[in-house]
Amino acid sequence: MTQPFHMTPSHSDIHVRVEDISKLYPIHQSAAHVLGRRVGSLFRQTTPKKNTVHRALENISFELQRGDSLGIVGRNGSGKSTLLQMIAGTLSPSSGSLSTLGRIAAILELGAGFHPDFTGRENAVLQLAILGFSADQAAERMEAVEAFADIGKFFEEPIKTYSSGMLVRLAFGVIAHSEPDILIVDEALAVGDALFVQKCLRFIEAFRKDGILLFVSHSTSAVRTHCDRALWIHSGQAHMMGPSNQVTEAYIEAFFNENNKQVEASIDALSDADSEEQKKPVKLPTTVIPASRNSPRIDMRRAFINGSNLRNDLKVIPFDREEAQSFGNRGARIEDVDLLNEKGQALSHCVGGERVCLRVVVTCYRLLKSPIVGFFVRNSVGLEIFGDNTFLSSQMDGKSPSVQPGQLLSARFDFEMPILPEGNYTMTISIADGDEHTHIQHEWIHDAIAFESLSSSVCTCLVGIPMEKIVLKTGHNIEDVE
Repeated sequence: MTQPFHMTPSHSDIHVRVEDISKLYPIHQSAAHVLGRRVGSLFRQTTPKKNTVHRALENISFELQRGDSLGIVGRNGSGKSTLLQMIAGTLSPSSGSLSTLGRIAAILELGAGFHPDFTGRENAVLQLAILGFSADQAAERMEAVEAFADIGKFFEEPIKTYSSGMLVRLAFGVIAHSEPDILIVDEALAVGDALFVQKCLRFIEAFRKDGILLFVSHSTSAVRTHCDRALWIHSGQAHMMGPSNQVTEAYIEAFFNENNKQVEASIDALSDADSEEQKKPVKLPTTVIPASRNSPRIDMRRAFINGSNLRNDLKVIPFDREEAQSFGNRGARIEDVDLLNEKGQALSHCVGGERVCLRVVVTCYRLLKSPIVGFFVRNSVGLEIFGDNTFLSSQMDGKSPSVQPGQLLSARFDFEMPILPEGNYTMTISIADGDEHTHIQHEWIHDAIAFESLSSSVCTCLVGIPMEKIVLKTGHNIEDVE
């Protein structure tokens, strides 16, 4: 396990300290069973066994200071919510110690802490009072809370009439105006409309600068985006802790490996023909690397004016099979990944807005009935910004080819390379068998190709798109400016 944060215990900036905390719940048995066991122990003169316990959390430790953001990932039932409830103060640990400094604002279970018969306004006042605000201070904030929640007349209605999205709106409205030092968010952004979610994310990003964020989400992309570090809890124990990119990649690998086992277990034994096919010796191709791999790489920037402020130079760091870090069922192997120009030449550099081709070559070691090749590009904080796969196109064409053991499979994606802000980007590649919902991952490579955007006219967005024409006109009527 990657080591947790190491800080001097007396450090004045530490606002959350968790030391070897555990949470145990007794598993209650029927009265008849307990009575029978106790009577039996009297005759056998043995000591009754202790009640069986469920270990919801075991020996979790970390420390957080201002500006830290910790994402927590794990399967349902792993103990994520239990940990957050203990930090929020609604649960007590069975052992270990936990201390916090500052005001804590938390969104845990939807509706938790709200009285169903009180109106939204009354509940907002109540929550602010719980957080330490006087009646006058709460009243001063109420107009801003109402505006942030933006639920109209329902602010004056009992919250038992609210939808889940309205509950989140009210909860975030209170939190956004409670001046917290520690913010705890447990899957709250899984509901609600897109515009409100974006409003909440803007608040979270602003809060992260000086506050402490504890963020639980099943979206690993959200964890990478909003958290510097991550904690993976598995069966109540800290399985891994470290930079959010590393932890979420390991979590994704474990998820797909487990999913592969479940999918395979749910599929009946292969048909007799397939079984016989698997027994045949596999004759692998003697050459699997395309000729373009050995040819000189082309710099597409030559066609552009040197020094133009409109350039978006992208340095391509090519695929290295020997260095590739991958996981999967190993029924297929990604042999080569290349970014090509329209002439099929491998690129060392390209320019945003130009047409390119991504080509993936795969060797198959077992029968793939419905192969899917996919990719996505991540930015430096791990946010997936664009990508695609072959599944839908194959379904539309009716040409999803099955691949026999020993055959090569090639996939190509033709697209215009987006204009990317300055920074580093990586491309993940995968080969699976099945459909978009039920499939086996045979190989998944996290950083198959890397890009370095050296200069860009894009300054505020995740990606830019090439514009065919941009015109600015003035006039006194519609016809003048059309």
